Amino acid sequence: MAKKPKYNFYAAINDKEARIVTTWAECAAIAIGKPGGDNKGAFTLEEAEKYLKQITKERTARQKRNKPKRGRNTNLPPKPKEDLSYLAKVSAPKQPKVVTLTCKLGTGGLGSTIKSLDCDTHIIETSTGAKTAQMYLEFGYAALKLADYHIKQGADTVEIIGLNASVGNTLNNFAPNWKANNWLNSAGKSPANLELVQSVFTLYGRIKAKVTLGVKQPKAAHTDDLPF
Repeated sequence: MAKKPKYNFYAAINDKEARIVTTWAECAAIAIGKPGGDNKGAFTLEEAEKYLKQITKERTARQKRNKPKRGRNTNLPPKPKEDLSYLAKVSAPKQPKVVTLTCKLGTGGLGSTIKSLDCDTHIIETSTGAKTAQMYLEFGYAALKLADYHIKQGADTVEIIGLNASVGNTLNNFAPNWKANNWLNSAGKSPANLELVQSVFTLYGRIKAKVTLGVKQPKAAHTDDLPF
């Protein structure tokens, strides 16, 4: 027996009701076992609207054929018009908006870049003479700022790929421990690049529910020394 296709919309009617619904249960409640019940599945809203008008027209024609004849002098109330205003309220399911940011750290004098799928390329400058740890973190900060921008523009998720794994390790493992210890490491000293770490960590904490760093979640560190 062929498997019944899964439709996104259903045009469903009976003698008293005509609607577009999105589940078979709603469709069955209207069309199955009810006088004048009929239904038709559709994959798009446009198809469902077309089918609803079609089977409603067929219902009207059938009711006219079955309507008992009356004398000419019988006063009949005017037939109410079919209310299709609900069609404007039915909309296709919203698709989540995902933005992907691809990061490439510059080497050999080349600038670092962050590129989005719409082909926007951003040139990122890190501090002159910065050590590797600081350069990675500054680059990650720039990527998170760009992610924050896209979220404010309506993105549901921002995927950041290409960052050094040490950035995620700092944000997810080391910085929370330092913050809990009044921003001191296990030796009782301030971590390197503390102000930068705090800024990046604050931004990440605000948007991380909608951000993925494109790498597996780092395992919990056994020490709170900087991971690079």
